[in-house]
Amino acid sequence: MDKKTKIWIFLMKLGAYSCHQIYERSFTFRGYQFPVCARCTGLFLGNILGVFLSIIKIKINLKISLLLIFIMAF
Repeated sequence: MDKKTKIWIFLMKLGAYSCHQIYERSFTFRGYQFPVCARCTGLFLGNILGVFLSIIKIKINLKISLLLIFIMAF
């Protein structure tokens, strides 16, 4: 088993703690399924972006924040 496959297996096991990992609802890249589904990928990226913006002290307009919350709730 090559190194890429070992890393992918580790990430899939790690992702199983927070996501259902259904193949049809997950992104794939170069033949490898993402360790979380498309929805969870968006949530994780949004959380990481939010923390990053918070650290560098960028504030988002209240209307934009409410719009993004509405989209997420929908």
